[in-house]
Parts: sequence; structure tokens; C-alpha cells
Amino acid sequence: MKIISAQKSTSKTISDSLLDIDNYAQKHKTKIVLVFDEFQQLSTIEKGKSLEAALRHAAERVKSSTYIFSGSNRHILASMFEDSEQPLYKMTYKMTLGHIDRQHYIAYLRKIGRK
Repeated sequence: MKIISAQKSTSKTISDSLLDIDNYAQKHKTKIVLVFDEFQQLSTIEKGKSLEAALRHAAERVKSSTYIFSGSNRHILASMFEDSEQPLYKMTYKMTLGHIDRQHYIAYLRKIGRK
């Protein structure tokens, strides 16, 4: 078990932790998916840019981890990943999901309700 030192910066700790998770996955010959929901909230944190840079540092080095960044504010997410001035610029593949039609919800709810 790794002890996190108070002397380390938060960004360094996050990067190290993500790399440790990936090393664990490699050691156990498995894959890991980490989902960061409402990821745009990172932009509201005082040291958000350094945390984004730490994520990029880890993401560029992992071999057994996949990161999924999701959120409800498409505009902020777009600026985080599509603005050349941002740490996460061009780091991801973009997938936009539309709204699910009401008829699909109803059909699904009826199906699971019968079970």
C-alpha cells in the first residue's frame, strides 16, 4: 500500500494514483475503465488546470486503463477538450449522445416491469 505524503501536490498524487491503478491492471492482466461523470465541474475548481494536466500525464502513459469523461454541459466539455490552450486538448475521441425518446423509455419500463 502506498502512503500519500502531504508534501506531494494534489496533481502529482492524482497522476501517481492513476498510474498505480493501471500498473495493478497490467500486473493482473486485466483492463480497467474509469468513468468521470460531470467532468466539466473540474473547470470550477481553483487548481482545475493542474488536475487536468495530471490526468493528461497519466492518460498518455497508461496501457490497461480507459478513461471516459462525461457531463451534462457540452459547451464546457467542448472547451476543455477542443481548445488548443487547454491541457486536455485533442486527448479524447468525442461521442455525443442524444436524448432517448419517450417511446423507448416506455417500452423498456414495460419490459422490466413484466419481469
